[in-house]
Amino acid sequence: MNLNALNPAGNEPTVPGRWAADVEAKLAAGEKPQAWLEIDLDNRLKFASGLVLVTDRRLLAYTPDNTRWQEWPLRGGLTLNHHDHAGVGALELVDENGRLATWRYTLARNLAALRVIAEFDLHRDSLVSGQPVLRSTDDSCPKCKAPLPPGEDECPVCNREAAVAPSTWTLFRLWRFARPYRWQLFIGFALTLASTAAQLVPPYLTMPLMDEVLIPFQNGKPIDWPLVGMYLGGLFGAAVLAWGLGWIRTYILSLVSERMGRDLRTQTYDHLLGLSLEYFGGKRTGDLMARIGNETDRINIFLSLDLLNFATDVLMITMTAVILFSINPWLALVTLLPLPIIGWLIHFVREKLRTGFEKIDRVWAEVTNVLADTIPGIRVVKAFAQEKREGERFRAANEHNLQMNDKLNKTWSLFTPTVTLLTEVGLLVVWVFGIWQISKGESTVGVLTAFLAYIGRFYTRLDSM
Repeated sequence: MNLNALNPAGNEPTVPGRWAADVEAKLAAGEKPQAWLEIDLDNRLKFASGLVLVTDRRLLAYTPDNTRWQEWPLRGGLTLNHHDHAGVGALELVDENGRLATWRYTLARNLAALRVIAEFDLHRDSLVSGQPVLRSTDDSCPKCKAPLPPGEDECPVCNREAAVAPSTWTLFRLWRFARPYRWQLFIGFALTLASTAAQLVPPYLTMPLMDEVLIPFQNGKPIDWPLVGMYLGGLFGAAVLAWGLGWIRTYILSLVSERMGRDLRTQTYDHLLGLSLEYFGGKRTGDLMARIGNETDRINIFLSLDLLNFATDVLMITMTAVILFSINPWLALVTLLPLPIIGWLIHFVREKLRTGFEKIDRVWAEVTNVLADTIPGIRVVKAFAQEKREGERFRAANEHNLQMNDKLNKTWSLFTPTVTLLTEVGLLVVWVFGIWQISKGESTVGVLTAFLAYIGRFYTRLDSM
């Protein structure tokens, strides 16, 4: 990380437009703003607007209780403290003689308040020690000035996202929720294996139907109806068996899914009730509701359905590949030629989609947070005529949600047609090579028909992964 000692201001934060003129008039020559907090409560805890601003020399403040700006030069012994209670945050400026000023705000402004404290401490210590402020020259958020990850244009602090993705091994900690239902899950896996095998039977039976019945009939040989009945009976039996096994599997896993969801929600809620008031003071209601609601359901579905579906896809791909190589190794090799490209594309896009869906979840929590603040407190909102303010908050959160969805849809709309194109190219290659083998007497029409049926199932499973 590069440090720049010659520019102590670093990336200057943008002051809200309605305060820009007043702040510009208060700044001395060469003085630069470092961080700001737009407070929304007065000392009587009524909604009102004010501003607390830290520069490289002073702390400036304008509160609804005063008709003029207040200022305090940065010096040793001056401290800016922070605390919150019952959803209301407070900044206190104190020195050796006691408290100098207090500013209150709702916890939606908490990140800005913490940034003000950090900049206050940084520049106060710099003035006391006489040393320049060392600041990163990397890209930073224009709102909170936190460093942005390489290649990212969204702040991980403002968007409530972790800068480091959690390890995949963390998923193994979820086994304790699945352990009480391990036998039901084992039965579901066994049924998955059996139903997958049953689904692979019909394409295999198309080979003898083509080579031993239809093509000989075209060459003048009468149809062997008992043989036809045996093959068609096998097709029907495999279809009925796959349906029955799939129905039982879905029913068992649905029961397990609901019970695991109940356990997850109950344990999460019990744990939430045991946390301190300080924890609730620093969290948004929408985030907490998302933990117990949407995110718990996602974990539940992953454990009971998605994990087994992934296992089904792996089994289907593996068993299909084995069958293809057992029928015709060269044609199987040609069939799998697009596989590395499609596999790389799916892996590349999957990471982008996963990150995009995580962002959408967190942005949706912002929308839920606005609703959770406004609807239960609608009496307060109407009593203080804050309908317009709350409407602007909701429109901003909703617009952010739209932008995140549009960004994800750009990737998704390109991914699906690209996979389809590669699949069609692979199918064309199979047709060309299969016809060439048939012309050389190295393969049959039935084998080519079976390969075309298997390749559709193969790439469908690969896409679903």
